[in-house]
Amino acid sequence: MQQAIVQLSRMLNNEQIAMCLDLSTHSVRWVLSHFHTYGTTSDTKEPPAEDERKGNRHLRDVDVEQFLLGTIQKTPDLYLDELQEMLATSCGVQVSRSTVWRTLHRSGFTMKKITRVAAERSAQKRLEYIARIGKYEAEQLVFVDESSVDRRTTYRGRAWSIIGMKAQRKAFFVWGRRFSVLPALSLQDGILHCDVVEGSFCAEMFAQFIEGLLTRMQPFPAPNSVIVMDNCQIHKHGDIQNMIEAR
Repeated sequence: MQQAIVQLSRMLNNEQIAMCLDLSTHSVRWVLSHFHTYGTTSDTKEPPAEDERKGNRHLRDVDVEQFLLGTIQKTPDLYLDELQEMLATSCGVQVSRSTVWRTLHRSGFTMKKITRVAAERSAQKRLEYIARIGKYEAEQLVFVDESSVDRRTTYRGRAWSIIGMKAQRKAFFVWGRRFSVLPALSLQDGILHCDVVEGSFCAEMFAQFIEGLLTRMQPFPAPNSVIVMDNCQIHKHGDIQNMIEAR
């Protein structure tokens, strides 16, 4: 059951997990808290490793410990059993998961909620962008970006309930109709132009949006004269850049 809670936590929030498994949210939070702290669930049983039965409860080999710490720094989302298997396969060392956890804990590592960093992120390109955007006044900039919404977007994660009873609310577990909104925002005038479509924007629809936006902008270097957008594929269409520069 605890393994199921951990697996579902990748897709659902605590309230949804409790509803699916007919548990209290307190139980779900306790299991996930234990997993995030120790990297394993409390119902996982394993026999002690040979070294631990002899009283050796730490990784004594400096090279093996450095291998473990180097591995976790390179791939920080590995579970304890995966690290245990890697030590056995790569270093020939048989230890328990608790020994792996103590070694990491002693070195200052704890299991935390992961923050994902885009692999495409480039510090050099970011500096180049800052230098380039810094040439313009804030009033000149108009920011364009898409966002989407479906019927699950507005669901709240918490609700009132009598003590000892689960808080439940009927909810859809499928997207339903999905809409995309595309606004153009400026510091001076707020929303300059906006478009909403069902589904997602394509290059042709984005070009039509830019054409409508340009009628509300001014020639450079007046306010609202510079369009800023990300590197989404539909933004890179050659006709769009030509359309903007022609104005």
